[in-house]
Amino acid sequence: MVHDLPAVWQAETTTHTERKHVVRLLIKDVMVTKLEKTVRVDVRWQTQAWSTLEVARPTPAYVIPPTAPEVIERIGQLARTHIDIEIATRLNDAGYRSGQGGAFTAQYGQGAAAMPMGSRVGAHWTRRLPNGTAWRWPL
Repeated sequence: MVHDLPAVWQAETTTHTERKHVVRLLIKDVMVTKLEKTVRVDVRWQTQAWSTLEVARPTPAYVIPPTAPEVIERIGQLARTHIDIEIATRLNDAGYRSGQGGAFTAQYGQGAAAMPMGSRVGAHWTRRLPNGTAWRWPL
């Protein structure tokens, strides 16, 4: 499977649940550190190797208008069975808009989410970073 991981990951027959399982098999833990102007994300792989990503700190939640509660509820419903890009498409098709009035987006392979900043979806908390990437971590 190691040599075929990209093919397995991208196969139409691979479910989102199976992809999550693969990620859990590869990653031992994640540490998020808030620095003065950035957030550092350290990933420890099962092999004990480390990867580090540093990104600009997110905009404070009080600066961004809240997304309507019915939209947050709909995202929670969709998140149980859909990936981010599908959630974004369904929300936009239904005419929903974010608290800022914009369309929902998802960038395949970038971890960006349809969820508006500061939303709690299922057992995850979502934060949208300035570059449009949303990070989710278990509560």
